[in-house]
Amino acid sequence: MKVSTIGRYATCALICLAERYGKGPTSLSKIANEQQISVKYLENIMRIFISHGVVATTKGAHGGFTLTKNPRTVRMGDVITLAEGVVLPIHCMEDSDLCPRRGTCPAKYMWRDLQNGIIDSLNRNTLYSLAQQKKKLAQEKPKRRQSA
Repeated sequence: MKVSTIGRYATCALICLAERYGKGPTSLSKIANEQQISVKYLENIMRIFISHGVVATTKGAHGGFTLTKNPRTVRMGDVITLAEGVVLPIHCMEDSDLCPRRGTCPAKYMWRDLQNGIIDSLNRNTLYSLAQQKKKLAQEKPKRRQSA
């Protein structure tokens, strides 16, 4: 499975919102600038998460976007599934009834296990855990410069 640009950008944008959870709305331009994503593209991504109740928007001078759920409860499996659709390692798993070899394919169990492994791996991470990792990396960055 290859995560597309929309999945990567959605992850980055939602981590930004997770970092600011409980601190009020964050403007789209601030997220776009921080993540180097075009505002227009980010608007489309945010619409997905607004329509699924993960993100809310507030209009006005101090408006912007906020997470509607605690980042500790937003699993990355859900984020990627909303952004990308069904997580599949191989196309024939989408509708195995259409596969002419569905009854004799020895690899189908391997593909199913791979799919479950990907989903399990994504679900071990939350927006909160990734925001914490980002914070940790930011703290390590100055140390790396000093030792160089």
